[in-house]
Amino acid sequence: MKVAVVTPTIGSEHLIKCVDSVDKQTYPDVLHYVFIDGREYRSSVKTKVMGASKMRFVDLEDNVGKGWYGHRVYAACSFLVNADIIIYL
Repeated sequence: MKVAVVTPTIGSEHLIKCVDSVDKQTYPDVLHYVFIDGREYRSSVKTKVMGASKMRFVDLEDNVGKGWYGHRVYAACSFLVNADIIIYL
C-alpha cells in the first residue's frame, strides 16, 4: 500500500523535524508531500529541507492560511496525491 504524508507549511521551526521523521520511516512506500503555502516561502522552505529522499514539493501561489479557505485547499490534497493512505502532519 502506498502512503502519502501531507504537510502544509510556510517554513515553521518544526518543519525539519517533520521531514526528518518521515524520511526515517522504514515502511517501503511512503512519500512526503510538502505543500508550500505561498510563493514568498518557496526558497526558505526548500533550503531548510534540501536532501530528503522521500519528498515532493507542491507550490501554492498564494498563501491560503489557516482560515476557512485554507482548510478547503488542504482537504483537496487527497485528489492531488496518488496513495492508498493519506496522513496529515
